Amino acid sequence: MVFAVVLGGMYSLLGPTIGTAVTIALGEILRVAFGLKFIGMAETIYGLLLVLFIIFLPEGIWGSLARLTRRQDGGRLGAGAPAAPPAG
Repeated sequence: MVFAVVLGGMYSLLGPTIGTAVTIALGEILRVAFGLKFIGMAETIYGLLLVLFIIFLPEGIWGSLARLTRRQDGGRLGAGAPAAPPAG
């Protein structure tokens, strides 16, 4: 559960949902890829990915995507929203 929350993003409502979907897909891919050949390899990969996500994407997938869209938006408040007039 912790992996899914960190993967998706802890500080949003949609982040854990995205993290859960990615975790289930990753689990199925690892199950098909390794089968019974490498017992415990999936947990090792989960641990490695958890450390990498904490280091490089601390906001998770959803938080990082939201930050990228804000950056591409140019820091505007919303699409087509007028800026507040200067006070004074």
